[in-house]
Parts: sequence; structure tokens; C-alpha cells
Amino acid sequence: MKYKGNFLERRRQASKAWRENHPNRVLNKRYKERYGITLDEYNVMLKDQHHKCYLCGIDEVDAREGKLCVDHCHTSGKVRKLLCHNCNCGLGHFQDNAELLEKAVKYLRNKS
Repeated sequence: MKYKGNFLERRRQASKAWRENHPNRVLNKRYKERYGITLDEYNVMLKDQHHKCYLCGIDEVDAREGKLCVDHCHTSGKVRKLLCHNCNCGLGHFQDNAELLEKAVKYLRNKS
């Protein structure tokens, strides 16, 4: 049994080392699985947005973990734009409901 445990631990360590040495391949796989886009497509979007969040304009390097999130429609799965973590979560908390977001804007603009 000890051999099996050591083997599994060595395998975990080797897998972790591979992921650390191949971050672009890991990201490419993640983007393909989650959003149906490649890392190259992500990078084109990033360049088109001048490395800034589409909504608030924060620069990629100032965003959480130094990267922007892939925003997508949870119903259709269609990729929309790249957003910072805060903007992406904000939309998520409003469940992509435009009417609710409009109501929130009216609430924020109310001076009373």
C-alpha cells in the first residue's frame, strides 16, 4: 500500500509541475472547455479591447490576478466580451437581467 501512496503523490507532483511549466496550454484547454474559444482568440479579444475591461476600462495588469474574465451568456453560452472580475461578478449577481440592472441604475441616480 505504501508504494501506491508514493506513486500517487509523485504523479500529483509531476502533474502540478507540468501545469506550472505549461500555463498557456492549461489556459487554452480551460477556455476551450468553458467558453469554446482558444487562448489565441482570447488574446485577439484582449488586443481589440486594448487590454482593458469592456465596461469599466480598468487595465488588464490592474485587474484581479492580472487578467480579464471571459464574459458569456449563461443561456446561449455565447462569449460576449472580456471584463474585470468586479464587472463580471456584478453582472452575475444581477443574473444578466437587464431590467434589474436598469432598476439599479435608476436607484443609484435617485438623489433623495
